[in-house]
Amino acid sequence: MNHLNVFIFIIAIFSIITEEFPHFHKHHKPQGWKSKNIKDKKIIQFGKEAVGQFNKDFYSNLKFAKVLEAKKKNTETDKHYSLKILAERDCGENSIDCSQEIGAEIYKKIENPKKLSIYAYKN
Repeated sequence: MNHLNVFIFIIAIFSIITEEFPHFHKHHKPQGWKSKNIKDKKIIQFGKEAVGQFNKDFYSNLKFAKVLEAKKKNTETDKHYSLKILAERDCGENSIDCSQEIGAEIYKKIENPKKLSIYAYKN
């Protein structure tokens, strides 16, 4: 009887390892977009970093003003943030419009959450 129990235990472990029973594994299920609080410190930091990336990519000198909209979506491999950001530039006294709306897509990998991939673009 002991040999039968050991055999069943080995089969169960093998099945779990080879993902025969996928409900034993805890995965991040892909979800739709969820709105995020635009006043959240992390979202504001992402906005500032996105403006910095925009300045590098477009040889600009914008300054972060505020986040207008923020959304988040989880995927199997990363957390994806989509931001609309209001940025300003120093236009002097006579300028009418010194603000610009930009967009940013930010990816935070699950296996390396400290490294961000930031794609900033003109809206």
